[in-house]
Amino acid sequence: MPEGQPKKGFKALNWLNFFAADVSEGVGPFLAVYLATNLHWKPGQIGIAIAAMQFSMIFAQAPAGFIVDNTRYKRIPIIVASLTMGVTAFLMTLFHSFTFIVGSQVVMGLAGSFYLPTLVALAVVIAAKGRFDQTISKNQSFNHSGNVAAAIFIGIVAKFTHNEGIFYSLMALSVLCTISALSIPQKTINAGVEADRSTKIPVKRACLKKLSAIKRS
Repeated sequence: MPEGQPKKGFKALNWLNFFAADVSEGVGPFLAVYLATNLHWKPGQIGIAIAAMQFSMIFAQAPAGFIVDNTRYKRIPIIVASLTMGVTAFLMTLFHSFTFIVGSQVVMGLAGSFYLPTLVALAVVIAAKGRFDQTISKNQSFNHSGNVAAAIFIGIVAKFTHNEGIFYSLMALSVLCTISALSIPQKTINAGVEADRSTKIPVKRACLKKLSAIKRS
């Protein structure tokens, strides 16, 4: 661990990255299997549902980054986003109409747009001085591990629940995301914001770097 790193905040941020890896993408490609197998949707309908989340996420990225950059309570966006993901996933098990599923995907896309800027902003304020690169690298290792673990977990649950378990898995991961975010002390965040008044510039640069890394992986 980097010298001077807030221990509790650093560990909690790592685990937040671990659980957020899959939550930020909603139910992802598993939704296509569920819609085709369980609801017997046509390929065109499935494509619209999948694209709805992607388009709304792209549309909301800039406003989400602006909100995260301009709030001192940097845990709140990802907590609200995670709770939104969990509640929406639950409702998708109850309502199966085309309009509702597509609308839910739009909501998930809006919520998902807050994960990247929030995770980077938290890394900026928690990292010890001059240790941002090491902090974000450690976060990324947890993030990629979370992707693999979540895929295995959701795949196993889906197999034994006739695919509907993908929504329950997302609900569970959303709760774990929320707990991890709440485990980061607000006083640690406040101290980081006070110590680095130029937070906005590193956040924007780091977001671009992280997006580039994700596209290459």
